[in-house]
Parts: sequence; structure tokens; C-alpha cells
Amino acid sequence: MRPVRLFPLVALCTGALSDEDPDLPDPDLVKLAVTFSGSGCPGQSVSAALGPYSAGGPVTTVRIDYSEFSPAMGPGINTTSQTQNCNLHFRIDYPDGWEFAVYGNSWNGYAELDRGVNMTLYTSFSFNDESTQLRHTFQGGEDWDGGVNFGINDWVWPDEADYSICNLGYRTVTLNNRISLTGEKGLSGWVNVVENPGAHLEQEVHLSWRNCTR
Repeated sequence: MRPVRLFPLVALCTGALSDEDPDLPDPDLVKLAVTFSGSGCPGQSVSAALGPYSAGGPVTTVRIDYSEFSPAMGPGINTTSQTQNCNLHFRIDYPDGWEFAVYGNSWNGYAELDRGVNMTLYTSFSFNDESTQLRHTFQGGEDWDGGVNFGINDWVWPDEADYSICNLGYRTVTLNNRISLTGEKGLSGWVNVVENPGAHLEQEVHLSWRNCTR
């Protein structure tokens, strides 16, 4: 497991968080610590930060950038490179009078896939002793063989969200991510092509906040 890395609450999108915002806790009192491990996140190849959700409302976003989460397949590439994983553990400290729930999960990235190559993204997250499994598969060909920026969004309905314990002080969220490329021998595929300056792979975990009493 990598050493704990601390990340303060910062602005990621338009506008900064305000101490007077009644929909969000004081940003100076919300802290994020991250540990990570896996073939898709070696060394210090992951960065993470907390910031406001671009659409506003009582939501903050944990934005995770991966610089080396880049599975690949094709001639001359070892078959072990076709699947990579990254497991992350977030500890989120928050002030009394607040509780939060995992409200959504998003991916944005870049991939090049020959026709006949499939890319599958698996994400499971655990929170409050509950686990959610997500899976999305993309088929190569057409525009994919020239490179495509892709996006995925999964959301939880507000009335189904599982909130943390009020005034607990902190809560842990565990993410297990895996990306796999499959296809016949001789076909090629890349995700987050490191050599391509336009390539990227980022994940956003959205947290919904609400006031509480205990």
C-alpha cells in the first residue's frame, strides 16, 4: 500500500467553495487522505483532490487523475498488459453537523481500439459496509481505431443514497478499478496512451452532503 497522501479541499471547476455556502460544509474542515496500489497506479502516478461539482448543489467531487493507468494489447506487447487495476482507499474527515453519501461515479478518458477489440471498465466501491458493482464495455472499430475521448456516468437516486453516520468525524470509501482489453491475436488497443499528449484518464467520485443532527 502506498503511503497516505493528504489533499486539501480545492476548487476544481467554476467558482470556489465558500464558508457561507449553506449546502456544503466549511472547506477548511473537510480533508481527503488517499492510499492506492495496483498495476495501473505505480509509484506516485495518481493525483486526487476535492472540489465543487460543476453543476452545483450540495455535491463535492473527488477527482482522480491517472498518469500510468494504460492497459494495451497488440503485436509485441506482453499479454499481461491487457488488464490493469488500481485500488484506492479514501478517508474523508468532515465537521460535526454534516453527513455525506456516494452520489455518483464518472470516467473520462482516451482510447484507441481496433475493430474486434473490447474495452471493459469495472468499478466497485464500498461504503458503509455496502458494495456497488459497475461495468461498462466498449467495442472497437469505426471511430475508435483513430482514437476516441469517452465518458461514463453512473448516478444514485438521492432517496436511495446511503449516508455516513452523523457527527462521526470521518468515513472511508474504497474503490476497486480494473480495465481490460480483449480481442483476437494481432489486434491492437490502447487506453490512456502515454505517448499521446491528448490522452488522459480521470475518474470522479461525487459526494452528496446534507445537514444532520444526532
